[in-house]
Amino acid sequence: MHRYGGTDLVRRERRWPGVAVDRVRWHAPAGTTGEICKGEHQLFVSVAGSAGRLRARAADGSRYTGCSFPGAVTFVPAGCHRFAQYEGGTLDYIGIRIRPEACPRGVPAGGLRPFTNRPDPLVHRLALALDANQDGPAGSLFAESAAALLLAHLHRAGGGDDGDAPPRPSRRAIRQVVDHIEAHLHSALRISELAEVAGLEPHHFRRAFKAATGLPPHRYVTERRLARAAELLRDPNGPPIADVAARVGFSSQSHLTTAFGRQYGLTPAAYRAAHR
Repeated sequence: MHRYGGTDLVRRERRWPGVAVDRVRWHAPAGTTGEICKGEHQLFVSVAGSAGRLRARAADGSRYTGCSFPGAVTFVPAGCHRFAQYEGGTLDYIGIRIRPEACPRGVPAGGLRPFTNRPDPLVHRLALALDANQDGPAGSLFAESAAALLLAHLHRAGGGDDGDAPPRPSRRAIRQVVDHIEAHLHSALRISELAEVAGLEPHHFRRAFKAATGLPPHRYVTERRLARAAELLRDPNGPPIADVAARVGFSSQSHLTTAFGRQYGLTPAAYRAAHR
């Protein structure tokens, strides 16, 4: 159930496996009400504006009265009923919908609690990063990582136990993951897939991999994709740039061009010309 009054003046939706992100400008006349109870975890992060003073209550008995502010975070776990009434206004927000199966194994299904308009810099930064995230395999890997991190963070912020210290993988296990990445740069790598290679749970794997390599998995994979692209571009007999993009896991030549320019300061075409 998702019944909200008001009008979406602008809405842009992005989707990856298990995660969806909406960038919305919403206008709520005075007295607008909203009611939600869905099978997905719902995060709403205020970016600008305000829908006026609101009154909210959730199924766990929690209540809130106040106004939104830039960076304010509202969370409604899957299966939780929440009702809200607004005095009215126009609000820009980022909505994040996460399927329950994306929840890290160490976070129990009942371990997430609803709340309204809390400041949370980590959630705010991750929401902005997801809103700017690219499509394709690299974007999917980041979205999967961000969703699990968000849910683990919300669990801890709600007083949940983070569990025992994660096991330390062997150097051989990390080497196997690195080799797997190198052999599958063309494909849509998933955190769950890499964690299985390492023999770890996904939420433990992310931390262990960063500790071993200095980079979170999605960043490491992106850098390796770009390094492989650079190798192909330096090859005098290398394939066309569109084929380079496909071989290293970018969804299109334009996505490769954007990421390559950020990393190397040149377009792929200019880089190829400079190395011939």
